Amino acid sequence: MRKETFLLQVDAYGIPLDKIGVIVDQHLGVPFSVNVYQREDEWIVCEYKERGGETVRYVGNEESAFDWVWKEVMFRLSLDGYVTAATPKALICTEKDVVFDFLQKEFNMKDRELQQTWDYLKQDFRVLNEVKYFAVNGKFVPDEYCYRVQGYTAKQLYDTTYLDPIGAYNYLVYLKRRPKEALADLKAGLPRK
Repeated sequence: MRKETFLLQVDAYGIPLDKIGVIVDQHLGVPFSVNVYQREDEWIVCEYKERGGETVRYVGNEESAFDWVWKEVMFRLSLDGYVTAATPKALICTEKDVVFDFLQKEFNMKDRELQQTWDYLKQDFRVLNEVKYFAVNGKFVPDEYCYRVQGYTAKQLYDTTYLDPIGAYNYLVYLKRRPKEALADLKAGLPRK
């Protein structure tokens, strides 16, 4: 695939390249990263180890370089636990349009709200994948596979508060980003702001 296609797919799926150590268009040498960049007419893919040791994985054309990097992205997602029984690769590759259609139909969101919700959910790829699961299946991820933040699941928040499903998922992101405040709000009965 070409670089433009790769970047469009990453955006459409909400994949956080920075969190899985994939760097495009730069040769930074960050430990545990994969860098893909162009030097003259060739594309180079390098992998870096813990102590900065560089291994060149590919030198050649753009399409093959980004095909290699795409496979590495999928490998890293499974290695980091993003690919699970509840979120297989096929679900991770659910595009944002599917989520947008679901949010429009179920929550009557407008274009600006859709993009804001997507951008907020992208802060935690596990939460985003659970939203994809909900959009595709119309239900929460089963308890044995669901993502927990500070001991809470989206379904738990939905069942015990006034939050609707998308609000519960947004709250998981809040719990992850600002746990003290989010837990205090839950303890106070989740006041409306």
